[in-house]
Amino acid sequence: GGIDSFDVVGPAESGFVEQVYFMELLADNSGGTRAALVSKDETRAVSVSFSMKELPCFTLWKNTAAYEDGYVVGLEPGTSFPNPKRFERERNRVVTLRPKEEYCSEVVLSVHIGKDEVHKLQREIEGIRGNTKPIVFKEPIRDFSQV
Repeated sequence: GGIDSFDVVGPAESGFVEQVYFMELLADNSGGTRAALVSKDETRAVSVSFSMKELPCFTLWKNTAAYEDGYVVGLEPGTSFPNPKRFERERNRVVTLRPKEEYCSEVVLSVHIGKDEVHKLQREIEGIRGNTKPIVFKEPIRDFSQV
């Protein structure tokens, strides 16, 4: 539900049912990308930057229930989507480590204050997107979700 406004985060709403969106993001020439939450008046934003090579999956989680129930919005890069491990393993999205092996990734969280900073962030994200128009599927895709 809510796919037509997946990119808008509303006010706290009693009884809101959480919504989770799986995304394939675009990357710049070095494989980096950035996602952001921007205030309606474009004076504040938070962003998350990461390597698509290290963290190829991205989930937007919206649970805008009443504040006392736990209003949450998550920008979640990952090596897989939040499906059952078996489902993700069948799609080669589970990182398997041998004893003493490590998997390293870097995530940078940033806060942007003021219209100038927020507009600079938006231009950077638009630069990654280029002329590519988002494709939004109205129904779950089998390769992303077992629904």
